[in-house]
Amino acid sequence: MSEELRLYVADLAAYNNGYLSDVWVDATLELGEMQDQVAEILRATPLGKVAEDYAIHDYEGCGSYSLSDCGGIQRAHEIACFISEHEGLAAEL
Repeated sequence: MSEELRLYVADLAAYNNGYLSDVWVDATLELGEMQDQVAEILRATPLGKVAEDYAIHDYEGCGSYSLSDCGGIQRAHEIACFISEHEGLAAEL
């Protein structure tokens, strides 16, 4: 797996109202940095008030492992770090 491990995170309220307010986040950054990037898109919502909810709509670099139901940024970060640190083992899983 040579692809960068990253998540496509969207402002859920904007998405549900027909707007794209999103960011690709490197899933192996420090958790706080990831959360800061997500918070920035929530503050920059096109709906005029700070959004509260986000959704992970896509991901890359995780091989055949599915992050669809990972449970949020923290869990996705933990999984991505495991994949990054144990590439051979993660590919077999």
